[in-house]
Amino acid sequence: YIAVERIKMEMDKIMESEDPQVGFQLLFQSGLNNWIKGMKGITFSKEHVEKIIQSIRKTKDPLLRWAIVLSPFQAEERMIFLKHMRFSKKEIHAINKLFLAFAVFQDGLNNKEIKRCLIQSDDRICLRAIELLFLLGYIHHLEEQQWKQIVLKMDQKLKVRKVKDLAVSGKDLINTFQEPPGPWIKALLHDLLDQVIYREIPNEKNILIKQAKKIKEGKLDERKN
Repeated sequence: YIAVERIKMEMDKIMESEDPQVGFQLLFQSGLNNWIKGMKGITFSKEHVEKIIQSIRKTKDPLLRWAIVLSPFQAEERMIFLKHMRFSKKEIHAINKLFLAFAVFQDGLNNKEIKRCLIQSDDRICLRAIELLFLLGYIHHLEEQQWKQIVLKMDQKLKVRKVKDLAVSGKDLINTFQEPPGPWIKALLHDLLDQVIYREIPNEKNILIKQAKKIKEGKLDERKN
């Protein structure tokens, strides 16, 4: 019996080594992967193994190396593996964020998806997701570089990301609508945030107050109908 913590430690050493492909090639050739909790029952086709071996050598980032190994896993299988192998909460959070961004970019790059990635995570995760797309053969190297530049430009341009960045506050909304505080404030502020981020409405107090009135009127009309 070998403790899970020891197995995780040895696999981390492989991930941080100069030639991780050697360790994983031996792992799959020997069939030892079938004795690792969370990997047992996961089908690694010859194609998957070859892709892992070829891709993992192209990056020195341990997080990306783990993502390459976990790429054949379904989301539920991935979580089972991460928990069985005693990954830290921080590690699990980073891996899940990376795969979320990876899924967002798989169908292509557009302003809405870039913004969503930057809002849900950060520029580092978004850039890693693009690199993962390249490493796994979804995009070529030139596309990878172009996409990264687009993300970096959007990251600089995106000034409003959270409710606190809006030019209006809950107090402003209470004064405008003369209604007592309640869940409607949070809902309306998040509606306004979406409008500023995705519809590019100017983040100016007067404009946002007008937009808030339209949103409130629209919701009232929906209830009447």
